[in-house]
Amino acid sequence: MTSPLLKSRVELAPPRGRYDRTLDEAARDHAQTARVIQATAEQLAARGPAELTVEHVIIHAGISRATFYQHFSDLDAAVASVVDALEEKVVGGCASALRQEPAPRGQLQAMATAFLVEVENHPHLTLAGALVLDPQRAESALRRLLRPLLQRWLDDARRAGLAAPTATPLVGGWLAALFEVTALDLVLRGGALGELAERLARGASGLVR
Repeated sequence: MTSPLLKSRVELAPPRGRYDRTLDEAARDHAQTARVIQATAEQLAARGPAELTVEHVIIHAGISRATFYQHFSDLDAAVASVVDALEEKVVGGCASALRQEPAPRGQLQAMATAFLVEVENHPHLTLAGALVLDPQRAESALRRLLRPLLQRWLDDARRAGLAAPTATPLVGGWLAALFEVTALDLVLRGGALGELAERLARGASGLVR
């Protein structure tokens, strides 16, 4: 059974001639672009990168092929925009929590909570980001985006005595993997967000000691 979080969130394009005429052209273009990105994320989450086609995206979004190519040069460009949206909306929440919390001990819990809140808000982006592999490394786009952020926290935690001095960049990769696994657990199986965030923070703390 599909997780309730993965219910489609694509707002289908209105029929020809039925768009909101109170919107200017820039606003309509923005809405169309957002629709294509969301449809691409949902189809990536459902099919995986190897099976995804432009046809899948345009049918899901309720747009024409011409409309797709008005906004994206090809499917790879649409997938790249999904990864950009993942960085802004999901990983960005984690980064904001890191900036706002002054002490490394509190930062870890704040990051775990903020991250999972955004995962719950953007489940298709999260799952798509876990399926899209970085061509330069054997890791997902989600893990690649999380790794430098968690490495930054790890460096601060080591200076504050909360992480072992021997905690290497490899540990930053393990932290990113733990965050990713917890996110997928939430997306695919659901659960109490607060409990998952607490478990994630405990697990991450244990990894660095």
